[in-house]
Amino acid sequence: MGEILICFREDPGSIAPLAIGLAGILLATACTFIDVGSLMLFQQRETQLAEALALAVAEEETVESGRLEIAAEHFAAEANIPGAFEVRTRDGQTVEAKVCGEFLAPIAIPFIDIGGAREVCGEAKARAL
Repeated sequence: MGEILICFREDPGSIAPLAIGLAGILLATACTFIDVGSLMLFQQRETQLAEALALAVAEEETVESGRLEIAAEHFAAEANIPGAFEVRTRDGQTVEAKVCGEFLAPIAIPFIDIGGAREVCGEAKARAL
């Protein structure tokens, strides 16, 4: 009868490429999660700025008179709002604000990050009483 001979020998070099590949995948995943988390925080910040701008303009007495831009520029200068903003009203009582800023990822991933800076906007509404 035939014999089956099983030989176990050590081959220490065969695990190294697997470990290097796994480390690369883990590093790319961690960098991606950091970038996505930063983007979410930046978008939340823009939304909070838009909420503050809408509330500040809605509290002014200029909503009825149509001088929203003056009140918005005054508040934006006081609050040091960077980037572009837009304020409008449709019915004379509800103020709609939009604040936009450029987001640049903290960690640039060479093959994933395409285009560099991205414009991120936050929107909010407030009603004058």
